[in-house]
Amino acid sequence: MIEHDDAQEPSGIIACGTRIFQEAVDAKTKTPKNKARRDARSARKLVSRRKMRRDNILNLLLQNNLLPKDAIERENIFTDNKSFDPYQLRKRALDEKLTPYELGRVLYHLCQRRGFQSNRKTKSKEDGDVITAITSLRQKMIDSKSRTLGEYLANQSIKRNRYTDRAMYQEEFEQIWQSQQKHYS
Repeated sequence: MIEHDDAQEPSGIIACGTRIFQEAVDAKTKTPKNKARRDARSARKLVSRRKMRRDNILNLLLQNNLLPKDAIERENIFTDNKSFDPYQLRKRALDEKLTPYELGRVLYHLCQRRGFQSNRKTKSKEDGDVITAITSLRQKMIDSKSRTLGEYLANQSIKRNRYTDRAMYQEEFEQIWQSQQKHYS
């Protein structure tokens, strides 16, 4: 916009197409205004990826006849904690031959509980607490002479609410794979 004097001659520029945006940070808390939206989107993505990963492994196990095709029969395997207790199966898988459905249950359970792996570039206090808990769990496994995490947890009354490391599950998978490979092609 151009300013004019009394004789209608241009005398200066008042504004030149500038826009003033409001600050994108909340003045009181100094947090970005879209943080809640971004956090909700991140949570949705996390849940979606977890479900997609479980669906992929389930389809792979079904294709290889490691789980029953019938949904009701498959649901019985997942809910029957006496004969298909995943922790006891993971322990047995190290030493004896499992049926195909038992092996499928073990592999699905390993997928569900695959452990913590941080992708952060910077360390936080929370990461330190997690790593301390994982180190403590590894020491307990050594003290109990357990070969794998599954074998250790099979002998514990409380199996959940522990920090575990992705490497623990990878090591256990390799040991189970080597043991079961003797029985299956």
